[in-house]
Amino acid sequence: DVYKRQQQLRAEQLGYILDETCEKGFDNYIAYREEIEHTHRYDFEELLWGEVREHLNCFEDNGYQICVERGKWLRNHSLFSKAEDHYRQMITWFNDQRVDSEQALGFMLLRQGEVKESIETFEASLVNCVGEHCVRADDFERVAVIENNLGQAYRQAGRWDEAFEHYAASFRAASIANNIPFMASVYTNRGYLYSLQGHYRVARRQCELALNLLDSLPNKPPNVQRVIYALMNLGTTYRHSGDYTKAAEYYKKSEKIAKNHNNREAMCSVLQNLGINDHLRGRTLRRSKDDLKIACGHQIQAWRYLTEALAMAWDSGWHNASADGLNRLAKVYREIEWLGQEIKNADAAEHIMEVLRSLELEARQFQMPFEIEYENDWLIKKPFDELNWLEKSARLFEISALIAMHEVNDFHRALDSSTELGRLLIQLNRDEQVRLVIRRIERIKGYDYQETLFSAMNEITKGDLDFRQGNYDMALDRYQRAFADLAGQSGYASYLLTDRLRDLEWRLRELSPEIALDWCDALEYTWGVRSIFNARPEMLDLIEKIRVEIISMKSARS
Repeated sequence: DVYKRQQQLRAEQLGYILDETCEKGFDNYIAYREEIEHTHRYDFEELLWGEVREHLNCFEDNGYQICVERGKWLRNHSLFSKAEDHYRQMITWFNDQRVDSEQALGFMLLRQGEVKESIETFEASLVNCVGEHCVRADDFERVAVIENNLGQAYRQAGRWDEAFEHYAASFRAASIANNIPFMASVYTNRGYLYSLQGHYRVARRQCELALNLLDSLPNKPPNVQRVIYALMNLGTTYRHSGDYTKAAEYYKKSEKIAKNHNNREAMCSVLQNLGINDHLRGRTLRRSKDDLKIACGHQIQAWRYLTEALAMAWDSGWHNASADGLNRLAKVYREIEWLGQEIKNADAAEHIMEVLRSLELEARQFQMPFEIEYENDWLIKKPFDELNWLEKSARLFEISALIAMHEVNDFHRALDSSTELGRLLIQLNRDEQVRLVIRRIERIKGYDYQETLFSAMNEITKGDLDFRQGNYDMALDRYQRAFADLAGQSGYASYLLTDRLRDLEWRLRELSPEIALDWCDALEYTWGVRSIFNARPEMLDLIEKIRVEIISMKSARS
């Protein structure tokens, strides 16, 4: 209370100085902000800003720019909710710059998961820019910004076809305005989307085109930011295609630039990418029963990258990065369990066991500050350090889902983490808790928005539960319908489908040959009636692969 009274007094003193001389008062405000960089007393900045805001008129034409700089400062400190309020006020204060303020507001809404409202904001802003008034280069430049933002919003909403349309419109407007940086941004964003769809060669080409354009531009902060993300997205295209060595090469280049320019948000993102890349490298070695020592080493490195990124996210209050990072770290903890089983079953040499013990020792050191707020929601009622590896993984997925649901409204991340939680609970024989997860998924905001996607993922989880309980007819019925529903959708559904098809392949191999062949017939008939094989040929490939394996097995026996 004493400190708050001191803050109030200092803010009032700033007001008196502003009354006397605006310039001197503003200099004091900037000095106070530098002090806040160390104290992190952001509520003090809000008090100070209240005094500056009351004196904006005395700054004449500089008032708008002062507000713009304050918005950037809030964003740089991840004060997204405060930035949102600030931009809403700017829209009412500066009518001539309304479109620019709307873009900043829409971007803040998007950062906080308010996808629907961000789309509405961008589209309303677009109406004010196009038409007979869109004649000058700077008009088209604004259109390029809005269309690119709409592309990002529709991508986050899972409506990828519409995202591509807006990216194309952004590129067209940027080319008319001769805005090369924005043309590069479109290439980068579109490259990432192509990569999610499995079009890796096209995705890489898009990122390379972005880098070619950026190479000729001055080394200014916005352009550097674009280079960082173009390299990062290029790395991701290689990761998605399974070339983890090449992916790491581009992630490292991106990391180096981010560090050199002290871009903490980009550093957090690239560390997460490096972490999941190492995890996948190690997982691939384990699945192929290759060098298990190197596989453990990759998981150690993945753990270090991801925990470093999570520490940054926690310190900065980056909820989105926290939800993503916890989801990825959960996969490392799950992999520790599978690695341990593989190494013990192989009766591995002592030097491999030693690396496994090093991995387990590091992993046990992780502290979970993220879970404190949600301890009443835990499905497994034990402290984190008392959980086994699969239970730890489940807790991480659970907190990831809760943060995504309650903090950032990222319903796709909430769905993904919740579904992964359900899969683990099935493995842990916690059937009632699986049903609780299914009900949680039905309460995610995105369930109403993309009901077919959410319902299909829940049906697959129910099918997995039926399969484990031996209810094969019921499981088959769920799989037939749910996989067909997923295959009939574009966007995020196609991304989730690939992973679930691998699970279905494992299920088919667990069945006896006779039942597996009956399943293949039923799946092929249902999916054929739904006409999905042209769009998803890998679904037919899966069925035929199982048939070939069964025939080969029978031939070997005879």
